[in-house]
Amino acid sequence: MYRFVECVVAVAEGRDAALLAELEAALEEPGLALLLRDVDERNGRTVMTLVGAGEAVRRAVVRCARKAIERIDVTAGRSAWPVRGAVDGVWIRPLAGGADLEACRALADAIRAAIADRTGEAVRVEACEPSTTVHLVLEGAGEAAHRIAAQLGEDARIERSLCFPTGDDRTSQLSVDVRATRDDSIATILESITAAAAAAGLRVIERRIVGAVRRDALAAVLGDAATGPGRPEERILEDLVERCGVRDFPQRLGSAFPVPGGGAAAARAGHLAARLAEKVIRVSLRSKSSLPIRDRLEPLLDAALRAARRFEQLDDEDQAAFHDLLEAMRSPRRTEEERAARDAAMARAATRAVLAPVETMETVVETLDILDHLTGHATEGHVRAESDLGAAAELARSVFTAVEWNVRANLPFLGDSPSPDDITTRVESLRQQMETTYAATVERLRGIVDR
Repeated sequence: MYRFVECVVAVAEGRDAALLAELEAALEEPGLALLLRDVDERNGRTVMTLVGAGEAVRRAVVRCARKAIERIDVTAGRSAWPVRGAVDGVWIRPLAGGADLEACRALADAIRAAIADRTGEAVRVEACEPSTTVHLVLEGAGEAAHRIAAQLGEDARIERSLCFPTGDDRTSQLSVDVRATRDDSIATILESITAAAAAAGLRVIERRIVGAVRRDALAAVLGDAATGPGRPEERILEDLVERCGVRDFPQRLGSAFPVPGGGAAAARAGHLAARLAEKVIRVSLRSKSSLPIRDRLEPLLDAALRAARRFEQLDDEDQAAFHDLLEAMRSPRRTEEERAARDAAMARAATRAVLAPVETMETVVETLDILDHLTGHATEGHVRAESDLGAAAELARSVFTAVEWNVRANLPFLGDSPSPDDITTRVESLRQQMETTYAATVERLRGIVDR
């Protein structure tokens, strides 16, 4: 759950600046950045757009929701928007190079369950495809505006369409979520809304973008969608993400925050080793010299891709496990019951914190096995790029020795299953396999290079 996502949180408060500051503070979390805050004083609602690693988003959103539910009184009628509660909704969206929709659904389920567990409230938390939100104010009220909203709701290009009053008798509001697209659907829909409003005797007097705009939808909205505050060119999601630096792994690694740390760094190095193996195979497959062993190279390519994906997952798992261990360490221990609960939580978290690096070791062994097969083919002249194979082997071995430190550091916190002895035995077995395969691989490579 450490792949990055876009997260939109809407709360039923738009006038109390101090409370909004508290909600923002609740969202502060390593691996997460607040990109935009759209405060709608007229409707008493605020939309906050975040980007971050899934696990960081989960913790921050649950804290913010808990604070909002404690502090916002929805019975006071402060919001003109038809809100569903103190937290009007949470939307999780895929991010290029980050989580896919399936991972977003899993994250949404985890957030929804955690909020319910901590507050007893059922909050709408959904995973959805990227979209652009446009708010429009129509001069004129009544059934005509609701008919327009209903018509838009039947359009396949519309994620959601909502009509509600502004608080006076002269205007109505439309909120339209348009699916992100490279074509002109946003501009076309806005034109359709304007034409439909005119035909019904209404006039569009305000249009504004809420939240971020995906770059591929920008051409459709630039200069057309926004007449209110927040021009679309200032809300390009990709630019906001780049500027905030939250996805800059080396920057986060060098920060004062404990996560990410050595385990995640090692998993990323393992990912690079597997990708180097992939490169060697792909280059070799383009060469005529590989024709006699093509049927043996293709399974190795599949294995390298599996190893690369597994290292990515282990990067996530290591960071999540260490976060859980830190949270367990910070648990209260004033009473016997609290101490017992803390010890149990620490044992569970330590198990994850030990198993992630152990599984990284297993993936290193698998990667070295791939490299060993490739160097065998290299001695026969069917595979080249010996320097890349050597670099991959050295990277893989360094990953193994690096994550051993994580295992050693967390062994004392383990419970009985698995026990420290079980883990130690498993690590020693993996080390023997790693050293044997590494030595054979490097010996072959040196023989080829030193000819």
